Amino acid sequence: MEIKHSGHKETFQKSEIFYETCQRLDVNVIALVKLQTAIQASNNARDVKTFRKILQETMLGVLYLTKFRDALLDELKQANNGAYRCLAQSLHDRPKELYSTLNEFKSWIDKLTASQN
Repeated sequence: MEIKHSGHKETFQKSEIFYETCQRLDVNVIALVKLQTAIQASNNARDVKTFRKILQETMLGVLYLTKFRDALLDELKQANNGAYRCLAQSLHDRPKELYSTLNEFKSWIDKLTASQN
């Protein structure tokens, strides 16, 4: 599909970057799930340290993603296009979903390490 207006093409490319970044962050979430399972099975201190590192990196990634999303939402608002409004809603919700999941992981690891002290 050829997009004639260069501004629309750039906005579309930025949307693709946004979703590719979400996919990379999802890979981190999957790693956290696997580590959580390993920690529950063995309570290995190295796994806890790795878990916290991945969690911190992923939360930082979501923060950067949110800033990128906010700039992209401004572009979509200026486009005033119905299809872009649907895209904007999806862009708005995705970082919230990721952050909610990460907060659950953070609560879990904080409770686990607090009970060990």
